[in-house]
Amino acid sequence: MAIRRTLLRLAVIGLMPMLLAGCWSRLEVNDRLFVSVMYVDAGADEGEVKLTLGFALPNRMTSIQQGIAGGGGNPYGTMSNTGPSIAVAFRRIQANIPRQINWGHTRVVVIGDKLARQGIRPVLEFITRQPAMQLKGFIFIAQGEAHRLSMVTPIMERFPSEILRELAAQKSIMNTTARDLLMSEPFEGDGLIGRISVDEVRLISEKGKKGLTLNNIGTGILRNEKLVGYLSASEQRGAMWVKDQMENALVTIQSPTDGQSIDLYVNQASTRIKLKQEGERVRIRISVRATDDVYSSNSALDFQDPQQIRQIQQALNEQLKERIERALERSQQLGADYFQFGSYMEWYLPSLWKQWKMDWRRHYEEDVIFEVVPEAKVARTGAIRSSYWKPITPEEGKEQR
Repeated sequence: MAIRRTLLRLAVIGLMPMLLAGCWSRLEVNDRLFVSVMYVDAGADEGEVKLTLGFALPNRMTSIQQGIAGGGGNPYGTMSNTGPSIAVAFRRIQANIPRQINWGHTRVVVIGDKLARQGIRPVLEFITRQPAMQLKGFIFIAQGEAHRLSMVTPIMERFPSEILRELAAQKSIMNTTARDLLMSEPFEGDGLIGRISVDEVRLISEKGKKGLTLNNIGTGILRNEKLVGYLSASEQRGAMWVKDQMENALVTIQSPTDGQSIDLYVNQASTRIKLKQEGERVRIRISVRATDDVYSSNSALDFQDPQQIRQIQQALNEQLKERIERALERSQQLGADYFQFGSYMEWYLPSLWKQWKMDWRRHYEEDVIFEVVPEAKVARTGAIRSSYWKPITPEEGKEQR
């Protein structure tokens, strides 16, 4: 028995060094090329797809880290190819690259609007087939061709794709991931995707040379996984309130006393959605709460007067309600449930959902009533009672004389 235990211990000790063998992968890190962004466009010929991959250039990244001027070139590059499918275009790119392409660092996917109108299903299909591709990567629609975004001058980031990723992470633009779109498939494949344009401007950081910059121009509307319309920037704000994505936002209202502008910073926001069946119809109640700080003011309004603060809150609530209702109205007009209210129906009213599921679009347009209940509060008004430049009235001027 003692001999057995001794042999077992020796066997365990003998196997332990195998755990120290390190990585068993046959492909070294320096033989890989990590893609950070994927641009997908419709090709010049019908049924053709153009794929553009953006990635860091390892040789130039090393030069930058060591403080060596690498000839003034960008630390990133792109490669493009076309094919009858994304997979074929990808293999054609791989055939011309000495490193193995890896999708583990892909955080951004941009789709051209022409291809989006044809349908984004091939893009989602390709993403789900790549084991290393992360479903939490952000997806955007580009005005025009998506690959033009790769030519943007990244002033504050090292790569153009980082600008998009940070905008989505900060919720400055509609935050839509591949997971969100895949989860919408059981509910007719409707959804919202942030829309980006590219403009040419003169850049001070580049010594006055012209360069391309990104602009948030609203949101693309998907119906059956196809682009069917757009939300404007203000309508996008309403949609972001419904989707509980409104953070660190600035809201401008007109002063209820003199009509001048007051800027309010939203530092806390939350949205709750409840459903209630009323006969043969369903009421969807959207309750929005927001805590705001006065950011700046062109109004002579007295911020220490509780009555005037209540007037500001009322004006803010009216604006929030109007924006949210416009986004909801647009949804019903297109028959696109891009807020996935169908999932709420399935959860809260399962028996009714079974009846409506096969004809959900018609019921959504005709039998759903929305009720928007905003509740915004002004928490902080700043250190001064009213604007320091508050004009002197004629009566006050006479008194001073």
